[in-house]
Amino acid sequence: MPKSYVVHLTYKDKSLHYRTADPMLSGYHSLNEYIDILRKAAGVSYEDVAKVTTYNEKWFKKLFLDPEQPIMQSELRYLTKAFPIPKNVIKLADDNVRPIHAKRMMELRQERNWSQDEIAQKLNISRTTYAGYETGRNEPDIKMLVKIAETYKVPTDYILGIISYSRPA
Repeated sequence: MPKSYVVHLTYKDKSLHYRTADPMLSGYHSLNEYIDILRKAAGVSYEDVAKVTTYNEKWFKKLFLDPEQPIMQSELRYLTKAFPIPKNVIKLADDNVRPIHAKRMMELRQERNWSQDEIAQKLNISRTTYAGYETGRNEPDIKMLVKIAETYKVPTDYILGIISYSRPA
């Protein structure tokens, strides 16, 4: 049985733990540090990254030297042109792709510990339709938006990102 190592990653208020066969990747790392470790493990130089992406060496180094520098999922997906980055690691970064309604719907569902199947049944739609709402591929029409807000017991303006909302205790 091959030996496995544990990777512990943190980014802002999120964390991720997973197993790997590569001892070079193991340990506790910020997301910034870890992306650079992945690059080194793949044997890819900053120059190599610049050749296959539009990112120059200066940008790439800033990303790893400045822990306050935000990291976007879209940037990490783009970096996979130069070296492999696991999908679960990409998901740890900031999501700048999905619209606010998609993020809010996912948060509301997860707060209630509902599966996509469960909420889809409550809304009388298919799971794939609801999944499309959460990924941003699809947008609910106004009637569905109202039904979703009623099901979650929140204002529609909250789902749309117009207002913040604290549920009553």
